[in-house]
Amino acid sequence: MNTINPASQFIVAIGNVVKFPVKFTLKDGAVDREFSAELECDRLAQDDVSARLAAGSNDMKTFMSGGLVKGWTGQTLIVDQTTGQPAAFSDAALDAFLGVSGVASVSFSAYIAAIGAKQKN
Repeated sequence: MNTINPASQFIVAIGNVVKFPVKFTLKDGAVDREFSAELECDRLAQDDVSARLAAGSNDMKTFMSGGLVKGWTGQTLIVDQTTGQPAAFSDAALDAFLGVSGVASVSFSAYIAAIGAKQKN
């Protein structure tokens, strides 16, 4: 259960963590290459998202950094130089991932979509 506001007597009936796919393409020379990762992040309440944006985290890389992302699986963009294998999650690997032009923006959009309610008819 999510205790988004611990001072409240009410809790939200969903977890504090959200996992979601991030998929994108990048040009490699003249070829479009597909990349992906499943990110695991803390779920922020709307007030926290707004506060983070108002506090200057309107840069998508800054917003997604700082402990929000807790891990990843299936990440294919950042490769360990030593092994040639996809890099395991670390702060440095996340910084490299989010440092690729457009990746932080795609990740932010996917995060906002994952934490938000979706209309169901």
